[in-house]
Amino acid sequence: MTEGRRLHRTRAPDTVGPEARKPTSRQGRADQANADKPHRFRDLYRCLHVERLRECWGDLKQDAARGVDGVTWHADAANLQAQVEAVGERLKQKRYRAKRMRRRYMPKGNGHARPLGIPVIEDTRLQAAGASILQASDAQECLGCR
Repeated sequence: MTEGRRLHRTRAPDTVGPEARKPTSRQGRADQANADKPHRFRDLYRCLHVERLRECWGDLKQDAARGVDGVTWHADAANLQAQVEAVGERLKQKRYRAKRMRRRYMPKGNGHARPLGIPVIEDTRLQAAGASILQASDAQECLGCR
């Protein structure tokens, strides 16, 4: 064994809470962050799978501005399953690239304009999925502050 690597450890099933819950990769990461504080998470890319993308789609704003592709939330809802599977396949093959952002300038009180980048809904969905994964591990550090 090389220095710096840890041995694999067996994980006990989660018994916290009255309701039985289905173990998920997000909950697993939260449990690992809680049990092993100095652990550094790597390869979060593989956690962005079809189920997670479908879960996070409902969190998006329905009246959000359109990106450069002109697709709205309602238009994306029409063929959600096909869109999510296509993105999931590109993520598995590590071929996903973010699309261009639509640039708009918002006026400020001092007469200048603030640049605003509006992503396409596909990128917003991925951002929400990534944020949910990172939030699960980061929340464990903050829970002790209460």
